[in-house]
Amino acid sequence: MIINKYKTCAITGHRQIDLDLDYKYLERVLEQIIKKGFDTFLIGMAIGFDTICFKMLYKLKQKYDIKLVACVPFPEQAEKFSISQKEEYESLLEKADHIEIISQKYYKGCMRKRNEFMIDNAIALVAYAKKEKSGAMQTYNMAIKKGLAVLKI
Repeated sequence: MIINKYKTCAITGHRQIDLDLDYKYLERVLEQIIKKGFDTFLIGMAIGFDTICFKMLYKLKQKYDIKLVACVPFPEQAEKFSISQKEEYESLLEKADHIEIISQKYYKGCMRKRNEFMIDNAIALVAYAKKEKSGAMQTYNMAIKKGLAVLKI
């Protein structure tokens, strides 16, 4: 799949979601991004914020011509998920327009490689990043350094 970086937004966030996350606000933000001309979304496919956004974007896909790209760090990403999480994960992968597998096997650093792929192929980032020592914050900081338009939720 060819990705037009200038119409692409990446999504990153924590697995644990605080009770203060405003889901209606998040959905309005995603819709506004689409209305600004973004048509491709790169999603890291971790349980939590990533899957919440995937589901919201899939709902918006019924109304807008957008593409959802599941950015999978390695094929066994869901190996340690619970049964229900695995079922949800598989269901979301089936709904993706494209699955980008970053590495054929797990290695220390493959999650970072996935995050770098998303940042290198997008011009904007929506981030739910609150914890300083986290992949989401690392991706957020990477996006700022590379000059992406960043919205921190």
